[in-house]
Formats: sequence, C-alpha cells, structure tokens
Amino acid sequence: PTQTRSGVMDSLLRASLLRYSALIPGVNYPMVYLGGRNTFFCWHVEDNHLYATNYVVAGAPKVWYGVPLSHMGALEEAWKASLPKLFDAHPDICYYKTCMFSPHVLAAAGVPVYRAVHEAGSFMITTPGAYHAGFNTGFNIAESTNFAFCDWLPTGGDALRRYRTPPTRDTTVL
Repeated sequence: PTQTRSGVMDSLLRASLLRYSALIPGVNYPMVYLGGRNTFFCWHVEDNHLYATNYVVAGAPKVWYGVPLSHMGALEEAWKASLPKLFDAHPDICYYKTCMFSPHVLAAAGVPVYRAVHEAGSFMITTPGAYHAGFNTGFNIAESTNFAFCDWLPTGGDALRRYRTPPTRDTTVL
C-alpha cells in the first residue's frame, strides 16, 4: 500500500478493485504533480475509463471542465468537426492527451460542459468515461490516482471493447 498526504486517498486505494493489480504509477499508485500558472491538462478520459481522484495538497486552485460519459460521443463528434484534418491524419487522437480546446466549442455544439474550481485541501473525482480538462491558476502540488469499484465493471468492459475497435491504441489491460 501507499502513503499519501490524505488518508482518504489511501482508503480509496484499499477499497479499489485495482488493489489486486500490479502497481502502476498514476493508475493505482498515486503520482505527484506540480502545477504552475496557466499550465494545463488536455481533454481526455482516464485509461480504461476508470474513476480518478485528484487532491490539491497546497497552493493555487485548479479549474476543471468535465463532460459526462453520456455525452462522450457528442464531444468526440464536435472535436472531429472542429479539427477534421487532425482526425484524418490521426484517427485515434482522442486516446492521447494532446488536444486542448475551449469548452465554448463544445457548448456551441450542444455538449454540456461543467466547470468546477478545485481548491487546496479538497478532492476532485472524475467518473468513469467522463472527458475532462483544465488548468492551474498558479503554483500548486497535487496527488492523483485512478480507482475502480464494482459499479465500474460495465464501463470498463465497454472501454475494452472500444479499445479493440479501430482506430485503436496500445493500452494496459487490467
């Protein structure tokens, strides 16, 4: 088991189905992230559509944008429509954390986008299959890891089927 600054994250990891897996940094073993003003994390879903938690240990807030799993297809269609040449060249681009675009692009396409400000000393939980992106408003230190409960199993199965459908990418299969 791991020791983190927050006992809650340790509890999540002990209760997670991933506790039976080999330790994979950032997946079932927390990673530490240092954020600086206006540094960002691109639109993505977690590997295998797992849950994720992020705990801001200290410093400036993060701003998060999220789109629920129920609108994954609509987000990807809006993404393809706004960047058609990129998708023609890289049809699997949505599997990589390489694209950042305004939430207004999604909202204009009718995709619901939720915004949250994540303060130091608090947790952000992303749900299975939810696209999310965001940025740091200043220097901060955060810990993050993935986890899975029994309710994730159907979503995890869907993720594996999706990974096997072209275009595909290499992935760690749990």
